[in-house]
Amino acid sequence: MAAIAGSIAEPFFGISREIGDTALSYLDTPLLKLFCEFEKTFIFPKQPKK
Repeated sequence: MAAIAGSIAEPFFGISREIGDTALSYLDTPLLKLFCEFEKTFIFPKQPKK
């Protein structure tokens, strides 16, 4: 239940940079690369220039 509640709360309240950095520090290099690619594709996609 906590995982579901956390995934719902995160978009509303965000997470601190410190917690995010700590969580990412546990990932090995291949998983960190995968996370970065996911983030570039789905979280912060490049906006087309107008």
